[in-house]
Amino acid sequence: MNRFDLLLNLSGDSLFRRHIIPVPALAQWEGDGPMSREIVLDWPDMGIVELPRAFWVKLVEQLTVTNASMLVFCVGGHGRTGTAIASLMVACGWTSSDAIGWVRAHYCGRAIETDEQEQYIRWIAGEVTEASPKKTRKERRLKRLPF
Repeated sequence: MNRFDLLLNLSGDSLFRRHIIPVPALAQWEGDGPMSREIVLDWPDMGIVELPRAFWVKLVEQLTVTNASMLVFCVGGHGRTGTAIASLMVACGWTSSDAIGWVRAHYCGRAIETDEQEQYIRWIAGEVTEASPKKTRKERRLKRLPF
């Protein structure tokens, strides 16, 4: 990981934060590890992140201006990671269909796992008006079942 200038961590948990100790007198035992340039997004598994197109555009601009390399990852490396990669591609001017197709063909065939993630990429591209597809009450309830 030290080969990268920036980490885009989609798991919600920092790789380098050793402890969170909100007591000033004990702060010396908190702190970051060797890599402090880590963006940690609280992105639910199989879901989407609540960030607009402007975030992805600014991230691409920052990477371009600084000529930085970035590692994008989550826990499984399919849904969130594929969605983030496609979102970055859309921010660079790709259509959502081309970005989704490229990610599945060249990164992972199982990437971008849900309809909601595909819809989010289309929203980032400005092709639809909502980030998440409408679900009926029954569809939302079924998603919560443990099987």
